[in-house]
Amino acid sequence: MKAWDDYQFILSLARTGTLRGAAKLMGVNHSTVSRRIQALNDAYNHNVFEQVAGGYQATQTGEILVKAAEKMEALAEETNHLISTQDMHHQGGIDVSLPEAYADYLLADDISAFCRTYPDIKLRIDSSFTLVDLDKSEADVVIRGSDTPPDHLVGRRLFPYAIGFYSTDAYLRTAPEEDRCWVGGMDEKWHRELLALSPYPNHPLQLQLKDITARHRIVARGFGMYVGPCFLGDTDPTVRRLPGTKPLLQQDLWILTHPDLRTSPRIKTLISFLTKALLEKKDIIQGTNTPAAVPNDNSVPL
Repeated sequence: MKAWDDYQFILSLARTGTLRGAAKLMGVNHSTVSRRIQALNDAYNHNVFEQVAGGYQATQTGEILVKAAEKMEALAEETNHLISTQDMHHQGGIDVSLPEAYADYLLADDISAFCRTYPDIKLRIDSSFTLVDLDKSEADVVIRGSDTPPDHLVGRRLFPYAIGFYSTDAYLRTAPEEDRCWVGGMDEKWHRELLALSPYPNHPLQLQLKDITARHRIVARGFGMYVGPCFLGDTDPTVRRLPGTKPLLQQDLWILTHPDLRTSPRIKTLISFLTKALLEKKDIIQGTNTPAAVPNDNSVPL
C-alpha cells in the first residue's frame, strides 16, 4: 500500500461496516470504495474485508491493516496538535464551533469586532449544533452549553443561559386558544417534556425545524409559539413571552479548547475576547433584563 488514503478507506469501512457508510465518510460514492477495497485485495493477494450479514468486517489481514491505520491516524492528529502549539504570534487560523443563533445574533457584532482588531487571525466558524471532536482537530475553540463537558478539555465556565416561551401579539390575539400550535425542533419527545412547563402543554407540535433561528423567524412572522433562547426572543420586538411565563435557566455556558492549544497566543486572545463579550451580555442571555429567570431541569442543549 503506497498511499495514506488507502488506510483511510480501510478505517472508514471498518468503522461503518458498509460501503455507503464508508463512502459518506470519505466523500466519494460507494462504487469507489468497492474498487479501492478490491484493489487492496489484489495487492495483498488476500481479502482485506469479507461480506457478512448487514455489511463488511475485516479479515485477519484486514485487522492488521486497521490497527496500522489507527496508529497512523493518531500520529497525524498528534502532529497537527504539536504544530498548532508552536504558534507564538497573534496570527494564523482558528476553527470555532458555536450554535447558529450565537453566530447569527448574539455574537455577530463581537465576531466582526475581533476580526477588525486582529486582522492577522483568520476565523473559520462552523455555526451549527453538530458536536465536534477537539481531539481530532475538528475545531480549536467551541462554545456550548453543558453540564458535563469532557474533563480533559480546558477553558472557561461562564453561567447558565435561559430559554423562554414566545409568540407574537397578533397570533395570541387572533388565534383561538384551542387552535394554537407549537413550532419546534426535531426531537418531539424532548419538546413535549419542555412544553409541559408552558401554559399550553397539550397543544400540537405542528411544525418542526432543525434550525432554532428558522423557528424564531417563522414565529416572528405570525405563526405559532416556540421555545428558544432569551437572547433571541427578548431582543426581538416582534415577539413576546407568553403571558405568565418566566425564563428557565439551563446548562452552563462553556468556552473550551484542547489542552495542547491552551498556551497558543491566538487561542488565548480569542477565548479572552469571547469571554468578555459573553459576560457583558449575561443579563440578555439569562433573560434578567426582563422578568426573573427560574431554574429548570429540562435543559436545552446548546
